[in-house]
Amino acid sequence: MRCTRLARIAFGALLFVGPVLAACGGGGDSGGSSGGGGGSDQAYVTGLCKSISQFSDAMDAALAGPTPTDIGQAFEQIFTAMAKPLQQFSDSFAKLKPPSDLAEWHKKTAKQLSDAAKALKSGNLDDPALAALGDSPVPNMPDGPRERLKTLADKTKECGDTNPFDESSSGSSSGSGQPTQALVDAASGTWTGKFGTLTFNSDGTAKFELRNCGTSDGSNTPFGVVNDCTPDTYSGKIRVGTNEYTFTSGDMAGISLDAYVAKDKTLHVGVGTIGAFSGQKGTIDVFAAGVLTVDGTNCTMKDFASSKDSKKVTCSWKKEQGHDVLEFEGGFSSAEKLVILRDEGLAVSPEIFVASFAKK
Repeated sequence: MRCTRLARIAFGALLFVGPVLAACGGGGDSGGSSGGGGGSDQAYVTGLCKSISQFSDAMDAALAGPTPTDIGQAFEQIFTAMAKPLQQFSDSFAKLKPPSDLAEWHKKTAKQLSDAAKALKSGNLDDPALAALGDSPVPNMPDGPRERLKTLADKTKECGDTNPFDESSSGSSSGSGQPTQALVDAASGTWTGKFGTLTFNSDGTAKFELRNCGTSDGSNTPFGVVNDCTPDTYSGKIRVGTNEYTFTSGDMAGISLDAYVAKDKTLHVGVGTIGAFSGQKGTIDVFAAGVLTVDGTNCTMKDFASSKDSKKVTCSWKKEQGHDVLEFEGGFSSAEKLVILRDEGLAVSPEIFVASFAKK
């Protein structure tokens, strides 16, 4: 079975559902009409939370029932299920009347949602609009308005127990968190490797040509990660966040790529899981799965795309490529892996660990 770059990036769009499944209470009309700004904060927050609630309910219904064991069929089922709810959410979002200081952001985000819905409906899964969905209903929202609306959403009953304006829901697609200094220092010149070329320009733009090819069970490469596909190209203004680079302009706006600088000064960039981790105990957000809590060989997973409680998952430890490796049940696979980097204090997906780049 091969996990392609397309499957991993496109499946990231499904995470858009996760932070908001429990966000809002009942359904009902989202209210509001399309406009260029001037709407009230309260009407906007209430309308957005209602729209998210309707989207979440529609996704729950669309994904009800057994998931095919074949990963290709499973992804096809997800893409088919998402098409109608995403179109409905896009239409509902576009009708909201934003506050004046969010008019431009709302217009841009509405277009991104519309483009993603059209791409999904037409089966054009290589469309960058799908990757741009990220994991948030409010991607790349300016910090000032977001903080203001977050405070209001905390007191709005339609927003339930989860606040869609909270950083945990809205930050990861906007270069979130404090910039990792090693990544700031690395953001200059050209880096090359078997997985592509990374070019950082002096004007704050960058161009990444990355072979996000995924893994192959039949490969004898480290962790089965392959690099035999056509590179994906990302370009535009770039911002450094915590263990990530985020493109903030052009068609790539809102797309984040995980990154870290290793002890040997190589730069690693890719799509997957990355987070602080030490020893054999801690928690980490696992790409396309949920929050994994680890205590030795006792592991639980709280699905992003589910309002249910954490469930126990099988996990074990092994040595591979000179590193401790945690193998666990997650997503569609019973053998997901995380490479534990003791010196860097990180847990990373094999796809990111293997994708190393040296500065020219």
